[in-house]
Amino acid sequence: MVTCKVSQSSIARVSPQVVSLAHSNQSDGLRSSLKSTHNPEPAMSACMTGRERLTRSIERRHPDCIPVLHWVQEGALHQFGDALYRLAERCPEDGGDLTPTSRPITKPDPAHLVNGGYRRTLIDEWGVQWEQRAFGIMGHVHEYLVQGRDDLAKVRRPDVPIPGSDAARQLAAATAAHQARGFYSRQGWITLWETMSALRRMDDLLIDIAEDNELANALADQVMETRLKQVHALLDAGADGIQFADDWGSQTCTIISMNLWRRFFLPRYRRLIEPVRARGRHVFFHCCGHSLPLFDDLAGLGVQVIWPQVGTNDQAAVAAALKRTGMGLFWDVDRQHIMSRGTPAEVTASIVEAKARFADPAGGLIFWGELYPGYPLANVEALWDGFQRLR
Repeated sequence: MVTCKVSQSSIARVSPQVVSLAHSNQSDGLRSSLKSTHNPEPAMSACMTGRERLTRSIERRHPDCIPVLHWVQEGALHQFGDALYRLAERCPEDGGDLTPTSRPITKPDPAHLVNGGYRRTLIDEWGVQWEQRAFGIMGHVHEYLVQGRDDLAKVRRPDVPIPGSDAARQLAAATAAHQARGFYSRQGWITLWETMSALRRMDDLLIDIAEDNELANALADQVMETRLKQVHALLDAGADGIQFADDWGSQTCTIISMNLWRRFFLPRYRRLIEPVRARGRHVFFHCCGHSLPLFDDLAGLGVQVIWPQVGTNDQAAVAAALKRTGMGLFWDVDRQHIMSRGTPAEVTASIVEAKARFADPAGGLIFWGELYPGYPLANVEALWDGFQRLR
């Protein structure tokens, strides 16, 4: 793999004047140009942009180094403040930047500070009421909307840009501007199971699915049809890749049997993923918990990059599954244990081990650095600095 010191200037070296990024053809054009150069090592005079690096890694066409992506939960940004901006400046990522302009620090509304704690309720785009007990964290469902078949009419349909509308043009322009700065555009958080289990209490929903009853199928199809519209809108906007996500694992096994998953959910995932592959874009899938039993099926659906939870899946078995299926890997440090209660040395050792196990000069490995409130700052610095040094 070519050694390259990645800097902010090298990542964002595409002219900022290119702002009409709504490319239904732009990403396809990039892929066409890349297909014409199947050299085993990239013949480039400068470091690749983040967009080039991620594309080459996913497609196994020898990136100049391991791609890195970050995400910072709102509560973590509030906790770490300016120290995180300084860290992001010396440890740039390939999917965007973190500055006071791009992500200003937000503070809790004093109205939500109750008896020394934090409490906020909100209604999401589906009409579900959530409660947050910690600032900047997603929270939990406070009231389930669907108690029976008649309640399906209460479910809101999230707004999706209509093709040709001002909203669609704005989304395309924002995507284009992002890509014009050299960043990869991974868009969406397309869930099916998680949305269903937010709308209907999980134990009732699991019984519905096991019975294959009318309510389960009606709810699944209602969510799927909206998600399908969102997928098409993001593709029309020019996204390089679409992020799907559903947490199918407990600590030790899948939530439902694989036979039931294949019967009820696999055909619906196929409908959601097929348009992405048909248009030559990339498919990412996140799944917390023990998700190894899903790997072969997800690869068969067209998933190109899997993002599993490190601590609940045997890493040797993950490596074998990736080799067998050809999927790439979002490697996410063990947040449950190491990031929360470990030491900087343990964080660094995890990165070293992951690189030794999963890195390949052809690509496939992507470092993922997600931050939550409550992490020690020293561990945060070890994670992002480690990615930058070892990529």
